[in-house]
Amino acid sequence: MLIAVSVDHPTIGKAKAKAKAKAKAKAWADLGYKNTVVEHGATLGIDVEIVRRDPAARGLSSGTLPSITRGSVDRLRPAERSACRCPAGARGAPGKRPEAARAGWLDGRADPACRRRWHGAILSGMLHSDLPDHASVLREVRELRRVGLVRLRELELPALARAADMIDLPAGRESRPAAVERLLRLAVTRIDPGNLHAAAEYSLGLAQGTRDWPPADRRKHAAGVYGVSVERFRKHHEALVLGEVAEQVIRMAARAGQPGRAVQPRQADQAGEAGEVGPLSPASSGHRSLRVRVGERTALVTVHVHPVDLLRDVDVVVSPTNTYLALPEPYKSSVSASLRRVGALRGPTGELVEDLVHEELRRWAVRHGAPGRAVLPGTVAAVGAGALVEQGVRRVYHAAVAVPRLGTNDYDVLPADVTRAVARAFAVLAEEHRQFDPPLRSICLPLLGSGRGGLPYEVSLGMLWAAVEAELIRGAQWEVHLVVRRAAAADMIERQLTAVKAVDGRTR
Repeated sequence: MLIAVSVDHPTIGKAKAKAKAKAKAKAWADLGYKNTVVEHGATLGIDVEIVRRDPAARGLSSGTLPSITRGSVDRLRPAERSACRCPAGARGAPGKRPEAARAGWLDGRADPACRRRWHGAILSGMLHSDLPDHASVLREVRELRRVGLVRLRELELPALARAADMIDLPAGRESRPAAVERLLRLAVTRIDPGNLHAAAEYSLGLAQGTRDWPPADRRKHAAGVYGVSVERFRKHHEALVLGEVAEQVIRMAARAGQPGRAVQPRQADQAGEAGEVGPLSPASSGHRSLRVRVGERTALVTVHVHPVDLLRDVDVVVSPTNTYLALPEPYKSSVSASLRRVGALRGPTGELVEDLVHEELRRWAVRHGAPGRAVLPGTVAAVGAGALVEQGVRRVYHAAVAVPRLGTNDYDVLPADVTRAVARAFAVLAEEHRQFDPPLRSICLPLLGSGRGGLPYEVSLGMLWAAVEAELIRGAQWEVHLVVRRAAAADMIERQLTAVKAVDGRTR
């Protein structure tokens, strides 16, 4: 229902909004409506959008309507086209020549009565679109941030639930909160690794151990990701973070809603089309064993698909770090931050007793004359694993691959430094493996430089594998492990490593 408001009485608008609450999802109004009408519409589930009215216009004019484009005409469903019922001879009537009718309507040559019917049909299509609008999704994401995941069942989130339905997530009455949570997790995983991704995880309580945190604590840690005050984050960065989450939800729902594209969501694969949503990989289990042809023999490579702090029974873990050997704060989501967090010694109630991994690295820097200064890219600092020994991890090799960019929070990672660091890690492993009982035999590598460093997964893997392959070809018997958080990255590793030669020698 469109109303050209010529009087300045919000009560009229409120009454009309209430009368149409059950039939409309969105309404446009000119500046005659006050904020009270917008707020009242929100309580009824109606988005009231304020548009500027031409003072010279009389009655219902195109100036009071949302922008109509060629695409909006093309998206009309057959039933909406037939509902126009324009006179057969009128210019712009939808009939046997829809292209000519559309062109006439767009350039203003259509019959006025027909134009009004076309406009109504297009507006009807907008109002009844199944795709949730960005404003509704963003409003619900903000509400969820305020309340928290632990109280998700108490919230009414129709836009998020509709998006979950569109991408075929379970949406039964009992499973709807779980479907909405999974939708948000999928949306966050589609954000490129970095500050935006980490801040989104903390803001919504999706980071490990933050589900029951109060909103103030979640906001504080999200602000720490950007290195700004809580107030600055609230006023600026938080809107960007939550807006990006809402944008990813809309993109997944839009792609799933395309004809012939009824697909399941999956995490974004940097090797594929940007923003594409596809089926979950059937091989998305926590561990994958790949038999890779290396020279004249076959090597077994284990791929772990989970956070690095869940690793068990691997002798050495390689941790990417910057050339100043400065570890990130333990509450962050990077590999080095996760290892620092899980390697710390804690008391019975979780309080920090000793930051073991950080102290080990500091002592190494003092011992080698490098406290407070940068080391060469490719340097590897081999230290103890702290509390990780309880998980079977005995050593942590800090690989300096990220060069801080002066005056910014960004880093530069050269692909050649990744190869150099991995080669050095194998050299250190060869030097010290017999110093332990039993000797060190296994080493686990993340995709160095693919986080804050900005290297694509394929580039990081290619440079990393160059050093691994050289080590294995010369006869080394190390057990090689790779660790990634996303199934999409594991899929890429499997494609790249098994595409060279299969075990029987045939190309896959």
